[in-house]
Amino acid sequence: MRISKVHIKSSWIKVIITTIIIFIFLFVFLIFREYIQFTQNISFFEDKFLNERESVLQREIYNRIDEITYELSALEANAIMELKDKIGHIENVLINSVKNTQEKSIGQMSENMVHIVLDHAHLDPEYLYFMIDMEGNVILSGTDSNINGINLYDIKDKEGKFFIREMIEDVKDDGEAIVSYYWPKVKDGEPLYKTSYCKYINKIDAIIGTGVYFDDLNKLLQDRIFEKLQAYYEGKQDYVFVTGYDGVARTSGNKELVGKDLTQFKDVDGKIIHEKFMDIVNSTGEGFLTYTFFERNSDMKSKKISFIKSIPEWKVYIGIGLYLNDFNESIEIFKNKYKNDMLKQIVTLLVFFVLLSGILIYFITNTIDMIKIHFKQEEMLYEKFSDLTLEGIVIIDINNIIQFANPVAKKLLQIAKEDFGKLKIDSLIVEDNEKTLAKGLYGLHTTIEKYDEQIFYMEKDYKVIFFKDISEKLAYEEQLKFIADTDQLTAIPNRRRFINDYEALVSAKKHHSTSFCMSMIDLDRFKAINDLFGHNMGDNVLKTFASEFKTHISEDDTLYRYGGEEFMAIFVNIDMESCKNLLNKINESLSNYDWKTECLKVTFTAGLIEVKGDNIQNLDAYLKRLDELLYQGKQNGRNQVVC
Repeated sequence: MRISKVHIKSSWIKVIITTIIIFIFLFVFLIFREYIQFTQNISFFEDKFLNERESVLQREIYNRIDEITYELSALEANAIMELKDKIGHIENVLINSVKNTQEKSIGQMSENMVHIVLDHAHLDPEYLYFMIDMEGNVILSGTDSNINGINLYDIKDKEGKFFIREMIEDVKDDGEAIVSYYWPKVKDGEPLYKTSYCKYINKIDAIIGTGVYFDDLNKLLQDRIFEKLQAYYEGKQDYVFVTGYDGVARTSGNKELVGKDLTQFKDVDGKIIHEKFMDIVNSTGEGFLTYTFFERNSDMKSKKISFIKSIPEWKVYIGIGLYLNDFNESIEIFKNKYKNDMLKQIVTLLVFFVLLSGILIYFITNTIDMIKIHFKQEEMLYEKFSDLTLEGIVIIDINNIIQFANPVAKKLLQIAKEDFGKLKIDSLIVEDNEKTLAKGLYGLHTTIEKYDEQIFYMEKDYKVIFFKDISEKLAYEEQLKFIADTDQLTAIPNRRRFINDYEALVSAKKHHSTSFCMSMIDLDRFKAINDLFGHNMGDNVLKTFASEFKTHISEDDTLYRYGGEEFMAIFVNIDMESCKNLLNKINESLSNYDWKTECLKVTFTAGLIEVKGDNIQNLDAYLKRLDELLYQGKQNGRNQVVC
């Protein structure tokens, strides 16, 4: 059918107008998309930066808690050694006295021994010496002389422990014993937690001993730790503070506040900060608090984030904070750079659009005699534009048959110009599991983002499909998610991933009333490994443990690094007994591992519970139970699984 010049010109003008509208739409769309992406990236950057800083704060407090735990252990060990020295000295005196005495009666020797112990008790009143016979009768009490001669064999402390029986049984086996129990420090006093060292004296068939009270050790350690923290952090911008439950400052970045009552310190909103901290102490024991406060040595207001953790044994909480104004400059630099990049892109698109529009208008003003040339030039211009754009462009008719594809689309769909008018778009761009894929003729699959527009050209309906390759973007997002959920040292899932997996697993189990096992695992004496062999060896132990552990469990089971040398494990489709046997097998394999280092042997202690679908509790309750089992295992000598 022949088309008149007027018709051709009219149609061509329509094409030009349609193209301009498309470009306007593209221009507006790209600006809007850049703005949305800008907003999302800024939010993501702020959240990521803040999360990293929160992790630093949390790690700093956990490190201080680890130091306190280590120093308490060292203090207890030194106290036990001192007890042994005291009893050893008295033992030598008693043995020499027995050698030199002419008395042959056991009763006479026992009486003489009592006087010797009493003499040492008077010279060393800080240590409460005691003597008992092998039947549990008190020969000498360091706290209450009224119980001398009374049998304590069947006496329990306030936790129901037969501590005298334990002393007697242990000295029968080993000749000495270390026993912890509750006993008054003074006559008629409140029972306090105490550890005693005692030894069997064969010559008089009796046990002598003395002990140390943990309240005294804790007080000594508190003074030492508080002085150390105060000296280290004083004057620093980010400082660790310690405050008692009563609101009295134990340590502070401002030395003048130490010993002062902080219960009247308020934030900018008039809320008492100590009360907010105590809400966290009473609810979770640790957590973050955001509030507005004046910057240090300044009248400037700033939002502040603090992380605190309760130390209930000392009735204090320890914390550290940061001012958000300190990293606003970094965020502003990122914003300005991103804005400039976005403006450059918009200006480039605008210039391109203006130039293209000017060229199109110029063609319209030419004579009808130049229409064919005009068509050819415009066709070349359109092809040039489609070649330059980074997006794939495909034009299809009402039957979905491809009529045109630019170089980007040809590459992604693996088609050639010869395929135009033959291939349908349905087989090349498909929806697959909520993703849009460009499926090439030769097997190449690429994830794309697409949209389309309907156009009317030469009295026919067509559709223009625009799409771009987003596979690299998705891969980058997956990489970010992997980094956020993975422990960098051991390459296993981290605490964040554990909490997410647990919630997902619990949600599924609630509907099926099935169960799974969960274990809290702590490497034994890991602090000593770092101190004796160095942190590089400590890191190697953590990585090797994670690697060895994964070789023993199934693909359905997961090991997580919960923090420091502490790990969590979730076992599905396995009963409690089998899970315990598996953990013991892993522990045995770990203890036999060749570290290429003399005297290094690594074991772990684990708590194990079963989570049933018909009795789901919150995670904190299970963690508390696991922590109790783990503590029980540590108290019973480590290197074991407790359930």
